[in-house]
Amino acid sequence: MRAAPVMFALAFLAGCDLPPPPAITYYDRNGDGVVDFELHHHPRSYDTDYAFCDTQFRGRYDLRINYNPFNPREPIDRSVPTGVKTTPGQPPVPIPK
Repeated sequence: MRAAPVMFALAFLAGCDLPPPPAITYYDRNGDGVVDFELHHHPRSYDTDYAFCDTQFRGRYDLRINYNPFNPREPIDRSVPTGVKTTPGQPPVPIPK
């Protein structure tokens, strides 16, 4: 009888659909070959999307943009990734000036 709750919990968890990992896209907005915008898009939840932005094009992220109404921007200091595939042009989200 003790195994019944465990079996029920395992069956319940097996049926749960885990969210997919976020899709990360790297952008080179000024065409210098260095990443300056990193977009994290969660396919099933738009209010959890966020981005890292190098507003001064100096090779370090200085701003985290949260695409939700609670905490839209926060300053950070983080190096940009190297050796990743970049997408040229502007990202499909608003970027603060």
